[in-house]
Amino acid sequence: GRDREREKERERKRESGRERESGRERGEKERRRRTLDMDKGERRGEIGRKTTSMGWKPYALNWSKRSIQGKLAVCSFERNLPNKLAVLGRDERGGDVLKKVTEISLQYPATKVMWTPERSEVGPDLLATTSDMLRVWECTEDGLSLKCGLTKNSNPDRFAPLTSFDWNETYTNLIGTASVDTTCTIWDVEV
Repeated sequence: GRDREREKERERKRESGRERESGRERGEKERRRRTLDMDKGERRGEIGRKTTSMGWKPYALNWSKRSIQGKLAVCSFERNLPNKLAVLGRDERGGDVLKKVTEISLQYPATKVMWTPERSEVGPDLLATTSDMLRVWECTEDGLSLKCGLTKNSNPDRFAPLTSFDWNETYTNLIGTASVDTTCTIWDVEV
């Protein structure tokens, strides 16, 4: 009698395991189907996948809050020179497709990139990056130009890299940076 009961218990466990496995298989098939639907842009609220080749490995990116044409800043993070900072904008011919508007080389890789939180279309279109120092760039139709480079160090050969920063959304002239030297610094970047 006991052997028969044990055998029935083993059989129930095997059946239960098969049900779980088939449930996993169904879940995996559903996930793959949803992924394909997203690629086709068939889910509500999805525009699908739009790809722009950078020609280098993208690392950091940030959307402009003030530009109705949808500008995206993208930076590389490579050990070897040069690193890149590019601005992408919508291609008038392709709708949602982004194209490079401008691209520049950077001496050091940017640890973060961010557009000004200023939403008004009045005034310069500013972009900031951190690496060996905080740099503020102006983006115009002619490309990117450096407005200012800010560092705490008086010796340009010795610097503590900046790991991150954030732009104050209320007082848009203020940027806070974090450094590997264990400090946080607030900068007034009124330009």
